[in-house]
Amino acid sequence: MMNSQELIQRLGIKAHSPATAGDLDRIEHRIGAPLPSSFRETWLSIGECGLAACVSLGPERGLTVMEFFGPARILQDLDQFPPGVLPFGDDLMSNALLLTGVTKNATARVGLYVWNETKLFPIADSFAEFLSSLMPAREYHAALEQKS
Repeated sequence: MMNSQELIQRLGIKAHSPATAGDLDRIEHRIGAPLPSSFRETWLSIGECGLAACVSLGPERGLTVMEFFGPARILQDLDQFPPGVLPFGDDLMSNALLLTGVTKNATARVGLYVWNETKLFPIADSFAEFLSSLMPAREYHAALEQKS
């Protein structure tokens, strides 16, 4: 798995606001479960930030990640989702990036909740997998152009 500093460099993240251990402890207390270690490490290093990174969802489909939320926004948005679901960012269309299955005994997966379809689409089997699949938007679009 890519560490946070490599992720910052790869995605060209410039302005970011790392979370504190106390911030993440408050989130864990509120959800009643530990956060995945890869999530903790990323938020302690990067936290809230704007980015334009893409995740490939197939040969001609992608997702443009626009923002990772800070702890205050995560805590604020928790009430919009059922227990075990943690909002952590959004895409180009303001759909919610979510960790699902955030419980004491489950492996958290990453999904995208599309507001106008009221549907959750799976993206990755773990937060670490999600991070490793992120690529700069320009790199993603260049790869698409080469295929056509």
